Amino acid sequence: MALNVTLTDPGVLDCPICCEPFTAPVFQCSNGHPVCSSCCSKLANRCASCSLPVGRIRCRPIEKVIESLEVPCRNSIYGCKETVGYRKKFNHRHYKTCIYAPCSCPHFECNFVGSSRQLYEHYSSSTHAASRIRFKFKKCFSISFATYDQIKVLLEETQGVMFVVNNKAEPNCHAIMVNCIAPSSSLAQYSYDLTAKKKGRYLHFSSETMNIPSRTETPSEGFLLVPEEFNDTLFSFTLELCIREATDV
Repeated sequence: MALNVTLTDPGVLDCPICCEPFTAPVFQCSNGHPVCSSCCSKLANRCASCSLPVGRIRCRPIEKVIESLEVPCRNSIYGCKETVGYRKKFNHRHYKTCIYAPCSCPHFECNFVGSSRQLYEHYSSSTHAASRIRFKFKKCFSISFATYDQIKVLLEETQGVMFVVNNKAEPNCHAIMVNCIAPSSSLAQYSYDLTAKKKGRYLHFSSETMNIPSRTETPSEGFLLVPEEFNDTLFSFTLELCIREATDV
């Protein structure tokens, strides 16, 4: 039967030498001072507290505690209800797949951090109206950039998914890339078509979005390179964009 307890000093379950969570095997000297196995060799098998030999006597009570103890997922502040083993609290696989992994606001001057759902709600109701565009999957729409604009944030209305369009200025052109704001572990996949038009000429680019926890300043993979000659005016240009779910491709 599970028993709920309160640990007033979580540090007792961390090695006093390296301050990392204990993992089996845990050793102790004859005076009962515990130390992790890796620190035993670093200390030449001498207890740092009393200099007695350490590295031969297992500290079974500590090992049993850390094997049975579960703690809330560190993403609990963003809505996750799962618990994980104490010894895995820093590096277990759950943190790579947790859908509540934090994402940060793509707006340069905003420090909001939350789950992808919380971030979508934040951007929907906050003061970021000037840089957000609402759209629906499979529906083409236009995006107007001032040449100095670095991002445009897109809010998909039916599925509640958030995207960011990056505009990186290069000599005489602009590099445009579309990404999805979501945990990198997200299984959702999206593709997009991006088109620039000017006086009967077309530049077309098709690619898949990457899942990123925030905006990316520099396109890292595929992108559309738009020459300045495609500008509508000296300081602006317009693109046509269509985003689809992978199942729609």
